[in-house]
Amino acid sequence: MKGSGTRTKVLTRVMVSRSEVDLQRIKDEYKKKYRKTLYQDILENLNFAFHLHKHISALPDSQSKNVFFSPLSVSVALAALSLGARGKTHQQLFEGLGFNGTDITAEEVNQAF
Repeated sequence: MKGSGTRTKVLTRVMVSRSEVDLQRIKDEYKKKYRKTLYQDILENLNFAFHLHKHISALPDSQSKNVFFSPLSVSVALAALSLGARGKTHQQLFEGLGFNGTDITAEEVNQAF
């Protein structure tokens, strides 16, 4: 197989194959560590972002205005705040972030963020 682009195509296929293997390994390790799939976690984060956007957009001051925020920044700030909170406040922050106190500990939240 000679010709222009042959090496590039082969190299591209090798790289894609390798990344697919790496991605599967990442997914497997994630599931083993967190007892849920990466997809489930991403879906929970998306739901948090959409719920927050819907809530902010419904506020009177937000009517007919563009609403822009970083879900990651909000999650990081609330997660950091939850680490210092206790009792009901801690529970409310965890619930607001979509965390289940029995599935994830404060230590795991600290490591994740």
